[in-house]
Amino acid sequence: MANAIGILLQISLGSAFTKYLWRLVRLAYYRTAFLDDLFSMRSNPLALFRVLAKRKAVILILLSLFLWTISVAVSFPPGAVTVEQATQKSEAAVPSFGIFDLNNATYDSITGQSLSSYHITNTTQLHPEIGVLFPSYEFPCDPKENCPLLTTPSITGLAQVTMLTGKRTLTSSTCGANCFYNLHFKGPYFQCSSLSRNMTKSVNMTAIVNNTTPYTSVWKNTASSLYTSLDFTILQAHTVTETSPLPGERLGELNVTQTEISCLPSIADYDVLNTYENNVQSLKYETKNVQPLDIEPPGVCWPSVTLSEMPPVDGEVFNATCSENTTAQLPFMQNSNIMAVFLAMAAPLAGTVETGLAGVGYVEDTVSNGEFILTSASYPAGLIVANTPLSSSFNAPPAADGEMYSNSPFFVTQDILNEMLANITLSAISLGLWKETTQVTQNLTNTVYVLSRPLNIALPYGLLLGLALPFLGLGLWSLYANRVPAQDGGFFQILVTTSGSEQLHHAAAKSGGLSGATNVPQEVRDLKVRFGEFIEGREKDRVVPMAGFGTRDEVRVIEKGKIYGV
Repeated sequence: MANAIGILLQISLGSAFTKYLWRLVRLAYYRTAFLDDLFSMRSNPLALFRVLAKRKAVILILLSLFLWTISVAVSFPPGAVTVEQATQKSEAAVPSFGIFDLNNATYDSITGQSLSSYHITNTTQLHPEIGVLFPSYEFPCDPKENCPLLTTPSITGLAQVTMLTGKRTLTSSTCGANCFYNLHFKGPYFQCSSLSRNMTKSVNMTAIVNNTTPYTSVWKNTASSLYTSLDFTILQAHTVTETSPLPGERLGELNVTQTEISCLPSIADYDVLNTYENNVQSLKYETKNVQPLDIEPPGVCWPSVTLSEMPPVDGEVFNATCSENTTAQLPFMQNSNIMAVFLAMAAPLAGTVETGLAGVGYVEDTVSNGEFILTSASYPAGLIVANTPLSSSFNAPPAADGEMYSNSPFFVTQDILNEMLANITLSAISLGLWKETTQVTQNLTNTVYVLSRPLNIALPYGLLLGLALPFLGLGLWSLYANRVPAQDGGFFQILVTTSGSEQLHHAAAKSGGLSGATNVPQEVRDLKVRFGEFIEGREKDRVVPMAGFGTRDEVRVIEKGKIYGV
């Protein structure tokens, strides 16, 4: 904007300079050297200073100085214009976690979004409506007891990666490089209760190794049940003291705090703020309105097939419970999906960890602080708890000697479990199974200009405009007085205005060349000329009056209203 204002002022004031200059050369006789300085003073600072020294053509001097200062003034930003990113809000379908979204849900749509599967039995029963034998799908168990729930590989692998890294799986932006939106959905949540008590465990003071169990986790009916809980038993070691020695051995007691934690699967409302900055995702979430997960058994479900079709064979059918017309079964199908998230997290955490107790053996009689040797721990196949946030050694660097000790190797709370569960839930959005329509705010790359400090721009540019207006007015007056729109430069203008004077022609011929004023003799410099009407144009062969630069005996004042030239 500053450059545009500067260019417009340069053009308009340059035109005013030209009009007024040609007005001056009509009013008086000037030395050719002085005229040369007048014509070149806008581009030649030395010429400007020579004119300034002679204290003539004051208005042209001021106008030239003003033109020179415009370039300097607009080079400094006024500090009044700030650039802000524009925002655009629109409704869009974005990836979400829509397990509990029953709007327009059908058997096919839920099957395509399944995280769980059941082993169901193909049977033939009397259809209650048509009264004939009809193939049906029947669960071989009561889901409240031991219904065989399985998980899909996608949620199983996603849950383990999320727990092992302690990080969420990111989702690519569907709304541009810089945008944000809010998601609202129901997701899994653990409601936990805990009980701690102090107790002792017997240890052999003379044994080299004393194994104990600092961690136990049970996912009841691990491979199946919807109605289960995730239970933990965690030990924190304190001291080892010697008890009454027996012949051949010495016994001790390990003082521990045993904490039992029981967590029930529930559901909660998730409020998620999903933000992308330069295509980098960040998530903030909040859970509220925690409710128990209430699942009723589906019973018998009738498939949507004709009597001539063969029923499917027994086997695993992902989320297959009922026909698409049996909408009463949809809540059960979706609750089984939410249970698949719990199962994917709980199953790799279920198991028992055994480890040695540091400092207990035939060398020492009493150890003041009992510690577990983490590097001697044994884990059953599939148990990943040592590499999750539940372990005190998670992301901890190993000791210099390779050994790692802790009196609390595992730390389990409701907050930690729900943080891990939320990470899995939010990572499941990356599977792209569900969409949610929400308001998306985009930070667009186009910009808007806000006049935040008007004084900073009004003062300098108002001053420029205020000073320019008198000069522009002077240029318009000169145009009116001249009656001719004089040009700024141009070969033909130089040619026709200097060719009519014989004295000027002969003087200029003595110093012809491209060196300008360098080789011009002093007699040419001192020659006084003026723009006027050639006197001989009226008396001799010229029918049309001619105008141009000439000496005192060659030109006279131009008359207003007279037409000169062809």
